[in-house]
Order: sequence, then C-alpha cells, then structure tokens
Amino acid sequence: MSKQYDLPADAVWFITGGSSGIGKAFLNHLSRTSYRVVAVARQLSALDYIPESTNVLKVILDVTSPTAIRAAVAKTVDKFGRIDVLVNNVAYSLLGDTETTTDEEARLLFDTNFWGATSLIREVVRVMRQDNPKTGQIGGVIGFMSSTGARVAFPGGSYYYATRFAMEGFMESFQAEVSPAWNIHFMIAEPGGVKTDYLQKSVVLTERHPAYGDDPAGATNQLLDMLKNKAMVETFPEPDTLVEVIIDTVKNGIDGLGIPLRLPLGADSWTMLNGNLAKSMKDHQALKTTAFRTTSDAGALGELGKALEGSAGSK
Repeated sequence: MSKQYDLPADAVWFITGGSSGIGKAFLNHLSRTSYRVVAVARQLSALDYIPESTNVLKVILDVTSPTAIRAAVAKTVDKFGRIDVLVNNVAYSLLGDTETTTDEEARLLFDTNFWGATSLIREVVRVMRQDNPKTGQIGGVIGFMSSTGARVAFPGGSYYYATRFAMEGFMESFQAEVSPAWNIHFMIAEPGGVKTDYLQKSVVLTERHPAYGDDPAGATNQLLDMLKNKAMVETFPEPDTLVEVIIDTVKNGIDGLGIPLRLPLGADSWTMLNGNLAKSMKDHQALKTTAFRTTSDAGALGELGKALEGSAGSK
C-alpha cells in the first residue's frame, strides 16, 4: 500500500472545468473550507459564482494550449507556492456513428480529452516534485475525472471511449514511473451517471450514417434514446455527493488501499465494472492454453510478467 498523502488544512486544490457540473460542485464545496482553491475555466465570467477571497485564484485556461497550461500553473505557484491536489476535470463527449465521425472531430476531441489532460498532469507533477517540498509538503495527488467508460466502452462513442482508455494507460504507466520518495499519488475517478448538465453542454453529436441511423434497433440509437430519458437522469446522484466522496478519499484514503489508482463511483459504475471484470477474467482463463502455445520459455516470460506487475502495483 502506498503512503497516504498528508493533506494540510490549507491545501491548494487546482480544479479545471469549473464553469459547470462536477467542477462547479468542487469549487462550491472547497471555497467554503480552509483550503485554497485555483478555479479554472475558459472564461473568467463563468466563475463569477465564486466569492472573491484571498484563498481563491481564478484562472483562464484553454487546456489545448501548452503555453497557457504552463502560465496557469506558474501563476498558481507564484500565489500559493505549491499544488497539493489536481482535479483534472475538462472533457467532452463525441457521440454518434464511427464511420461518419470526421478526422477533425476526432482529433479535436483528443486535443482536449487526452493531450490537454496529459500536458497539465505532467506540469503539475513537476511542481509537486520540485516546488512543493520548498513549502514543507512532500508530494501531492493527481486526480483525473474519468468515467465508467474508461474501462467499459459503450456503442456510439468509439473516439470518446478511446480517449478514456488512453488516459487510463497514461495514468497507470506514469504513476509507476514516479519515485515513491516523491509521494505523488494518482487517482482516476470513474463515476457512473451524475445529475449534471453534461448531456446538454458537453456532448457533441456527429452526423448520422444511414446504415446505422435508420435502424431503430441499432445499439447507438438505443443509447442515444436512453440519454434523452429525463426520468433516468433524475435517479442519478447529485454532483455534491460525488465531490464529498472524492475529497474524503484524497484526505483519508481507502482502508487497505490508501489512495487508489481507480475509484469507481456509484452503484451503476461498480456493478458494470464488476460484471466486465468477471467476464474478462472468464475469457482470460479460457484463453490460457492458446496463449501458452506461443511461449518458448514460460519461466523467463513468467518472471518478466511478475516484475512488471510488481512495478505497477508498488505505488
């Protein structure tokens, strides 16, 4: 189990996507505490709901600009000296048919959901390693707001789920690279449904393909119809509840795990992930004989696998 990060009462939280949804819920909650908060949005006017305070820094940031990322992080360090927790919360969905999704649409999605997120994470890790110790704090927490779709891909969003799967791989690999002495923890939050305006504000629909769009029984059509179900959305938990659980996990960890790399949130998320893992393990076991047919030295490869598994799980 990794060492728990000692979150101070004046911890600095860097929250992106603060104009609405989960980001707004984070900022509303944190601004009422002794924590210091960096509220990030594409326009300052979107942050007018946050009271002015010496403990609050409002920052304009387009996450697709590496220059803007460096400037925002530098402004934070200039004011507060460090960053204790990053909540990387900027993303949008691209839904529709894969065959009619344009290259431009797909690349713009990756620019925000993947490249923007990874650029910000790398910059904040540097601060946690180099600047935080100057203030007496060793390490920090890199949080990424993902979704159940980071491990279970649904129809109608191939490029969106690709960005989520890519971020899972990035986070898992990067957390294994950083030295345990730096005390930097990585956590991917994987919520299921949440009662926000995400579907109205953060979903882009691609042009429909007649081969798919004209089929009422098609999987993508069923998914899109389900997302229009307002009664279903009303059953989702409030973002405030989600935020409280995440903050508690950052502060106190999970018994036996500390700060987990993956944090499913919601009964729907845990249940879908549990079913997916069970099926994957069943299929994995069924493929053992076939897999070993390609192995010339099972002993050597087995040791390599154990070494890599130990490295990934040592944080």
